Amino acid sequence: MLSGLNQFFVRGRRLRMVLSTGALILGPLAIARGATLQSGGSTLLVNPDSAVMNYSWLVDGMDQFGGSPKGQESFFFSVGDAGPQSLSALTHNVIYNSGGVLTVGYTDPGEFTLVLSDNLAGGSTNAALTELLSFNNTSGATLNLHVFQYANFNADGAGNDNTLSLSGLPTNTADQTDTMGDHVNVAADSPDEYQIANDSSVYMKVTAPTFEPLSDNSTGPITGNTSFGFEWDPAIGVGGSYQISITESVTAQCHAVPLPVAGYGALATLGGIAGIAAIRRARRLIA
Repeated sequence: MLSGLNQFFVRGRRLRMVLSTGALILGPLAIARGATLQSGGSTLLVNPDSAVMNYSWLVDGMDQFGGSPKGQESFFFSVGDAGPQSLSALTHNVIYNSGGVLTVGYTDPGEFTLVLSDNLAGGSTNAALTELLSFNNTSGATLNLHVFQYANFNADGAGNDNTLSLSGLPTNTADQTDTMGDHVNVAADSPDEYQIANDSSVYMKVTAPTFEPLSDNSTGPITGNTSFGFEWDPAIGVGGSYQISITESVTAQCHAVPLPVAGYGALATLGGIAGIAAIRRARRLIA
């Protein structure tokens, strides 16, 4: 039997009941794997071994890749006309992971090396992630490289009620919001191509068996389970290098949700039961 109810509140879309005998939290649970970046009130989970690279980003307690269907951010590449592959297909190792910093080294033998650096800066209701991809051509010839960023954010952990639009000249900025006012902004170094969708078409393009450029189809806005892709197509000279810098920011809202009248009645009932039980125990002790 519950010995007492200490606290009951609703925050965002999560319902939390904290009991004197323990805590019950209703919400999605993330399975820890790969690398963890932590800064302020933000935690980013990254798995360099998976095609789903960034799979959980907690800001103010809400997972910006959460909800259903679950979101992600990942990078893909192709050389020439070959089909895109995930960075996880390359030989790779974690060079450094501490606090809000992660550095991963990648090698495509006879083609290129890559260093991917993540830097997370978190606050109480906001966070920013800077991603820097540094490529070096080791092929001995001009390297015709294609790099794709695929992003399927779920602002405030909501998978199907987001609005996405692109902007910039050239198009290099994505803004995504949910109906509660949470906001995700992604600003990238001058992509060559872009594509947005509220279906799986962007993901299918960046995982296709042969290279096909993103379609520059629309800048939106579109709504639903939204996603976008940015593409870079550098021709890197012999022994040359190429960098891509991406800055992502999240601004979360704390949404107060009034407790239904029926909920107050349930609380009163629980409190009454606990009180009666306490009185009965006291009487038995006196007797």
